[in-house]
Amino acid sequence: SSLAKAAENFRVNISQIRRWKKQQVEMEAATKKEGNVVKRKRSAKYPAIEAHMKTWIAAQRKEGHPVSGTVIKREAKAHAIRMKINDFKGSCCWVSNFMKRNGVVRRAVTSVGQKLPDDWKQKMKSFVDFVTQHKDNYSLDHIGNMDEVPVYFDMPSKFTMEFQGSSDICVTPTGSEYSCFTVVLCVTASRIKLPAYIIFRRKTIPKFNHPSNVIVSANEKSCMTASETLLWNEAIWMKRKNVMFNRKSLLMLDGAPGHKTDNVKEKFHRSGTLMAMIPGGLTKKLQVLDISVNKSFKSRLRSRWENWLINGYKNYTKSGNLKRVSYEEITKWISEAWNEVPVSTITSGFKKTTIKFYGDDEEEIDQVSEEDPDDNDDDMETNDEEIRDQLIDILTDERNFGSDEEDDDKDQI
Repeated sequence: SSLAKAAENFRVNISQIRRWKKQQVEMEAATKKEGNVVKRKRSAKYPAIEAHMKTWIAAQRKEGHPVSGTVIKREAKAHAIRMKINDFKGSCCWVSNFMKRNGVVRRAVTSVGQKLPDDWKQKMKSFVDFVTQHKDNYSLDHIGNMDEVPVYFDMPSKFTMEFQGSSDICVTPTGSEYSCFTVVLCVTASRIKLPAYIIFRRKTIPKFNHPSNVIVSANEKSCMTASETLLWNEAIWMKRKNVMFNRKSLLMLDGAPGHKTDNVKEKFHRSGTLMAMIPGGLTKKLQVLDISVNKSFKSRLRSRWENWLINGYKNYTKSGNLKRVSYEEITKWISEAWNEVPVSTITSGFKKTTIKFYGDDEEEIDQVSEEDPDDNDDDMETNDEEIRDQLIDILTDERNFGSDEEDDDKDQI
């Protein structure tokens, strides 16, 4: 019929064409008057149900629960039964209109974290009070936050651009989207980014020339064990600028098992580092890197992976399957992405912990040395030779002299 053809042409439901025909006179009159807009949205037929759903969705999201269109439909129908509203259908069309009327939108999940403990306010206050009590004993150069970031060899986004009407929205990575390793990042309150510490899932450290702002290690589980924590302390934390003149420092970190062993605590204490353990479940409120830095870093890393997948030089197996990115290439990406993270995100993260690290006029944050001017993010490149000399003992330990290059498939677990 002509109505069906018109609906197909305008890509709307046929019922919309019927409404337009009924409103033809009003619509033609409205176009002749400047400032008039045709009313296209229907008012709520079941305002009580919609009011309940707004409150219910807000409560679910406050608890961190995911809410989908199917869940909205199910709860709306259940509430209609409780209110004895028998003619409520709760169709997909109703869900769509309800979302438009009430400002509910579909968003990608930005983080998956732990639920806040019941006594989180008390625990947060205790941690903030502890750090506040001690922070004045240290300069901003000697106050830091360390965190482990899981990184995957394949980093496909949750969304992609596609033409309307496509039913199969598929992306084809290399098959390594579940193969991950660990990148340990650390920042100081003076906005300095310390070298990234990469732990690959291998028995031996891969041999290649890596950038100066990156340290490469390896273990069979790719995790920050107690021994890796001690290596990180010697290779990075105790090699930061001016540590030779002042060994006393304050380090905020989470309560991962590799951070809490007696041996680790003793070694950090002997090296002059006061460890401030963030209570479980509160990293999203107190972990500087979690709050603002990690997202920026991983976004830049994903951008490089996407560019490599489309335009980069790639290797293939004998059967024609695409090989994942090499250790050397992804290490280079990590170095570049870490350099590009704006220092403003570090400042923002320290501020959002609610701990007063900076004065109201931010005089402290302006006292960064001349080797780290403005926001050029090149603070690690100014003393490449110094860092290389300081880390030579770590990089040439016996673990670097394993067997020759092993087959990647055998090395990965």
